Amino acid sequence: SLGSSQGPPRVMASPTAMSPVPASSPSLSSKGQHGDITEETERRIATMRAPRVEPLWHHHDRKAMKSGQRGTIYWVGKQILAEDGSKTGKVEKGASYQGEWDGNQKNGYGVQVFPNGQKYEGQWANGMRNGEGTLWVPFGKAKKLRKLYVGGWKDDKRHGRGTCFFSDGQFFQGDWTEGKMHGEGLLRYSNGHLDSTQ
Repeated sequence: SLGSSQGPPRVMASPTAMSPVPASSPSLSSKGQHGDITEETERRIATMRAPRVEPLWHHHDRKAMKSGQRGTIYWVGKQILAEDGSKTGKVEKGASYQGEWDGNQKNGYGVQVFPNGQKYEGQWANGMRNGEGTLWVPFGKAKKLRKLYVGGWKDDKRHGRGTCFFSDGQFFQGDWTEGKMHGEGLLRYSNGHLDSTQ
């Protein structure tokens, strides 16, 4: 048994716990014992890519999921660049749509004005012209709109029964398939003559 004359027991540190750690040790920073960054961490940081930032319009588009009747929605035209890639200060004409939406797509009745000046008024489904509709195109220096086509549409193409009005006064009234005249129809020439097509 230990007597009170001996005092409290002493704890001796082992020689290995007291010896300094070599500078080449991977646990030490290149900046010294008190540094926060190891060489391996520095290598990782140097090869890391910045996180991909989502465009702000994606966030706003999600917040503005379109459904039902909406006011006019405008798309801004792209900037026109010079041959060397510099900005010219000019912007292409934008587009607009006023009508019904479902699931963030044009669905139902709506009017779309395209960047090329064409205008479509009629039915939409899944974001495309589907159903009955009328297409106007600009003509002449004044870019006035003239009716080009009235009739059926399927997936943005003329389809079904429809009438196409040509600029010289002729028109074709008949069947359309995948955007082309197909099947029976009536062609009226500018001089008034009629021709039946099969």
